[in-house]
This record gives sequence, C-alpha cells and structure tokens, in this order.
Amino acid sequence: MRTNHPQISNKIHTTIESSEFLSRHRLKPTYFKRKRKLPFPTLILSFLNMMQCSARTELERLFQTLSSDEISFESITTSAFTQARAKFSEQAFVELNQDCILAPFYSHSDYKKWNGFRLLSVDGSLLELPPESALYKAYGKLNPQARLPGARLSQLYDPLNQLTLEKLRGQVFHLDLIQNQSLTAQFTLLSGLFI
Repeated sequence: MRTNHPQISNKIHTTIESSEFLSRHRLKPTYFKRKRKLPFPTLILSFLNMMQCSARTELERLFQTLSSDEISFESITTSAFTQARAKFSEQAFVELNQDCILAPFYSHSDYKKWNGFRLLSVDGSLLELPPESALYKAYGKLNPQARLPGARLSQLYDPLNQLTLEKLRGQVFHLDLIQNQSLTAQFTLLSGLFI
C-alpha cells in the first residue's frame, strides 16, 4: 500500500496484525494458526501492494520491501501463495478500505473537492465468467443467448482523491434493472457514510 498518510498506514498495519481481524476473515478456524513462511499479514500486504505483475514478481518485490530475515523469498512458491490466498475472505479488503483508508482519509477536511463538493463517479463493466455450474447459479448469463455466465461489476469512485468507495458485483438480468439496483445500493452506502 503506497500512501503519504502515516495515520492510514499505521491503522492498516495495526489492523492486519490483530488476531480479531484474522479471526473475522479466515475461512476456517484452523487457517493461519501455525507459524508459516507466508503469514497472514504479509499475504494481505502483498495484495495491498497493487499487484500488477505475475505473483512471483510481486512476491519478490514484497520481500525486497520487507527485507525480513525471518522469511526466505526463495522458499515461497507461487502455488503456496495462491493456496494461502484461497484461505481468507475478500471481505478483509472491504473492511480495510472502509475502516483503515476511507474513514481516516475523509475525517479530515483537506481532501480534494470540486466546487466545495465531493465528486463521485460510478463505472460498471460486464464480465464473462468460466462455464462452471456454481457461477451459472450465482450470476446467470449476460443475455439469454449467451453461452457463458456473466456478472456486472460496478465501482463507486472518488476521481479527485483516487479512492474506491465501494465495489459491487451482481447478476445481470436486464441491464437497466441491474444498473438501477447497483446505483441504489451504492447511494444507500453513501447515505450512511459521508453525505
């Protein structure tokens, strides 16, 4: 995570090191109990470090940044990294974004505004998913003639401060209907957070 806000960095590190955070987001109580080569906080940091390359390259960069004598980069395989990622919920990132980034950032009035107002935008995309029965059941198809399941992704974004407030994913039934449902959900979120 690259940030110029020490309060945000400290809050992230304190949160990901806490046993309560781990308990809330590991998928089974037995996950991340033993001391591993790739501990939970290091795994979370690797994803917060904005992965843009292969997992192997990102792991190398992370371990160069951490420069930890306790963990040997060469001993972590890409497979071990992928398996470790499958052991915690993506809701960990939602919590970190809401509690450790957005709340501290917007608690100060020195963030960028447009004509005195917070500028927000919504963007959405359609995504084709692999042809798996669980995905057909969860998301449906992009249209009745489609062969693959599909989902709608949408994002509520603060373009001036370059922050994502919320990401939503959902079924695609009728384009106008799902857009309205996504917008309603995003504005419901806003009403409770900042406006």
